[in-house]
Amino acid sequence: MVSATTPTNLAFKIAEAACPTGTLLLGGGGRVIGGNGVVQLNHSGPRSDGRAWSAIAYEHAAYRDGVLIVATPWAVQSWAICGTGVTGHSIVHTEFTTLAGQTTGTAKAYCPKGRKAIGLGGSVHKSPYILDDLVVDADLGMVTVQWNRAREAAPGDYADVTGYGDVWAICVAPVPGQQRAYASSPFSTSDKAVVAYCPPGTTVHGVGGALAGADNGAKIEAMMPWTTSDTVSVSARQMAYGMSTPWQATALAICAA
Repeated sequence: MVSATTPTNLAFKIAEAACPTGTLLLGGGGRVIGGNGVVQLNHSGPRSDGRAWSAIAYEHAAYRDGVLIVATPWAVQSWAICGTGVTGHSIVHTEFTTLAGQTTGTAKAYCPKGRKAIGLGGSVHKSPYILDDLVVDADLGMVTVQWNRAREAAPGDYADVTGYGDVWAICVAPVPGQQRAYASSPFSTSDKAVVAYCPPGTTVHGVGGALAGADNGAKIEAMMPWTTSDTVSVSARQMAYGMSTPWQATALAICAA
């Protein structure tokens, strides 16, 4: 596993962790460090050449109880999970564009017949949109990204904004122990941190996460490999403008021996 972290400041930033020569990119993750709860993880996916994992975040300042909440200096960290010994390695990419005025969107990527997802990535369009779900089905054949449009500061702010999302499935011929593992928080209005564990004898190869019941009121700040090679952590917080509806966060791992 390889990691890279950007400087801490208020500028737009991309963190890219590159796989060593002779290895293949199998998956990865990213997180926001700092930011005062105003910065959201919008992109966690493979670089266009398939040799590195990119994490991208955007600020979304907003008013809450009449006070403008703005970002403090922040950084982005990415992880690339690299390996050898797999066959049939391919990266499947799909993009979906929503029409102006649409508030949600979904994109799906499918592994070719005879292969299964070992990693997954997703991206949504800058700060007007929130990365809500990056998940894989139980059969490891389909990766799904879902996004929501953030709340408008004034009615009509995003009326003409066209949103788009990207989804990546990193596919391989099936390997021993390849399976999905996940854990979910209780429903509540508080910020969330959830850890999913791979079964004994397996390690994390792919990282995902999801929000339920949040609509446009919460966002993911981290989907990342955690402190050991068999865990994934997802952190999520309310958007700066807040919400009062209970919601849930889920951490997801693709595990393999």
